[in-house]
Amino acid sequence: MIRKAVLQYLQKQKRPALSPKAVLFDMDGVLYDSMPFHARAWLETAVNYNLQATPEDFYLFEGCTGERTIDELFYRTFRRKATTEEKERIYREKADLFNACNDGHAMKGADEVLKQVKA
Repeated sequence: MIRKAVLQYLQKQKRPALSPKAVLFDMDGVLYDSMPFHARAWLETAVNYNLQATPEDFYLFEGCTGERTIDELFYRTFRRKATTEEKERIYREKADLFNACNDGHAMKGADEVLKQVKA
């Protein structure tokens, strides 16, 4: 699939080969999937603060800032936004839990991606 896309690109650009000087990509979701650890840390933090949440919520909030996620949960639970102090305290706890449960293992196939990029 990748080879086909590259060949199509080369044909369209009328180039004989790729000759990149650098390769940039977002590591998360390519080499490493941190979302299960974020969801776990968010859910545990939500439970600790009696915020209404399900594990699925945090997949829906993926890409949102921590501040927005906290405000969404506060509005759902208390019908108000969180204060700055609440946001800071809750996000700090969530980050600590994420760092504690994060296993840091690469995704299946990450080695192959790096080999392809190097080649």
